[in-house]
Amino acid sequence: MDLNGNAYDARVGFRTSGIVRLFVAFKSNAESKGQLNGAHVIPTKYSMIAEEAEVSSRVSMDMGRGRVCDFAVIPHLKKRPDRIPVTQPHRSDVVDHLSAALMPMARGRGELSADACDRRIPIFDGWQRYDVQLSYRRIENVSGHGYDGPVVVCGAR
Repeated sequence: MDLNGNAYDARVGFRTSGIVRLFVAFKSNAESKGQLNGAHVIPTKYSMIAEEAEVSSRVSMDMGRGRVCDFAVIPHLKKRPDRIPVTQPHRSDVVDHLSAALMPMARGRGELSADACDRRIPIFDGWQRYDVQLSYRRIENVSGHGYDGPVVVCGAR
């Protein structure tokens, strides 16, 4: 992840390897760009490509002020009677699932507390809209990878 002032550019990629690749050949890359505003993540662009054997999935979304302005997905979901169609209100006040991993805290709060987990994350991934409700688990100390100190551990549902 790159942070330049309040702007972020997050990327993730993975692929199967070794013996697992004999059973499932899978690779995926995703990227999200946006702004951090206090304790809020405001994505502006999201893209994802996933490939497994002869099947590929693609998502491209342009976002602004917490809503999806334009998006394209492959494959399209088939209409089914038990599926609720995603409408514009479902695509408002949302983040993509890569941006959802960012959890900025408002400045000036001092010490870490259970309040960090007191949030619901509304996610739209291109096909479906869902909420992730966080709950406080504990505070623990971590070391390595550029940070040493306390972190808040949240549960997600």
